[in-house]
Amino acid sequence: MYDTKVLTKGAPMQLRPIASNMTQLDLNDGTSVLFSYSTPVACLTDNGYYRTATKWSVTTSRNINNWLGGVLAKEQPQGFFDQFCSLC
Repeated sequence: MYDTKVLTKGAPMQLRPIASNMTQLDLNDGTSVLFSYSTPVACLTDNGYYRTATKWSVTTSRNINNWLGGVLAKEQPQGFFDQFCSLC
């Protein structure tokens, strides 16, 4: 279904607030997941950057774009991020 190589179960993690309604979850394996409000919407893995294909609010789109900083990210369905976070 999804590339399970980017999914890590039970990895120690650190939660970092970045800005209002924008939080980054860092795992010890180097994976980072961006949350806008309480929704995972983008991530960086050893396979590159990914962003949700779901069109959320203007604020969430801005949060994703700011976090990516101009990097071209591969789009994934929202389920990719939901599944990823359910395994953490």
